Amino acid sequence: MERSLFYIGERPCAVWDLEIRKKNLQLLRSFDTHYFEYLANTHSAELDSEHAHQAAMALRTSYGLALETFFSLLGATIQAPDCVFGWLFRYQQEDLRVIIQGIKGTKKLCTRFRGQLTWDSLSRVIHRNLVLPDKAKEAEIRASFAKFWEYLASDYSDPGSRSEFNSIKHSLRIQPGGFRVAIGLQEKPDVPAPPERMQRIAGSKFGATTLILEPIIKKGLDYRVREYSQNWNLTSLVSLIRIISMSINNVISSLLILNGQDPEKLQFFWPEDLADFDRAWENECVLRACSRNANIGEADIRPTKAEDVEKFFTVKEENPAKK
Repeated sequence: MERSLFYIGERPCAVWDLEIRKKNLQLLRSFDTHYFEYLANTHSAELDSEHAHQAAMALRTSYGLALETFFSLLGATIQAPDCVFGWLFRYQQEDLRVIIQGIKGTKKLCTRFRGQLTWDSLSRVIHRNLVLPDKAKEAEIRASFAKFWEYLASDYSDPGSRSEFNSIKHSLRIQPGGFRVAIGLQEKPDVPAPPERMQRIAGSKFGATTLILEPIIKKGLDYRVREYSQNWNLTSLVSLIRIISMSINNVISSLLILNGQDPEKLQFFWPEDLADFDRAWENECVLRACSRNANIGEADIRPTKAEDVEKFFTVKEENPAKK
């Protein structure tokens, strides 16, 4: 009988099985590291078709899934490299935020990682079997992945982006389409400038608007509604997904080597042009996001109590005399 002890974020966990090592290798070997690259290529081919908006939505969904997959694999690498499947089957969204905070150094993390945990040190460990004749390029690849992952972490941690992705993933509760901003000179106060005088500043036809519920009172029952809109640059999304796909492949290769696989039989990938690491972000929309909400505060409402809701839904008993 084998037992693996590890943390998932801040939660201790133990997994028992007759063959933990075998099942760990089974999962790692079966992982399709090119899946998200396939999705990016497939959906980007439809962007000039009549299904352009559906393709854009699929790309945004693929990006969100790729992000979550990558950070979950990082979490397993750091905390449970000998029981990756155990970590992946039990993690929650909050655990990924804890992992990111741990790498950033803003939270203490129980890990199997030796030495100081940073984006740079993590990239060096994951790419330790990436050996090139050009040592300067080898070092640049590792540093570029570290910087890229740090940017990804910032995007993953953004509340608006997470809410948008969750709204797409769960029941498509979004309004598809981007937004544009234009300005124009008014002739009179409080009278909008006519359309012919408006000049467009920035925007995109691809994007989404979702509704976010924000608590009015901490730990209360009352919420206000905020509209959050985000534009998507599809060229950027495709580039990001492709590099995330390479990152996922490299993490899986590193885990396989750590679990006894021959490094000579495994591959590591990186962009042919290392400038693509930066271009993927440079292509993002100039006007990326905006939000709107009614300024409703605690002084504007009568706080709702649980009994108010219960009373509202109280069902009167049928009159016995009518039975």
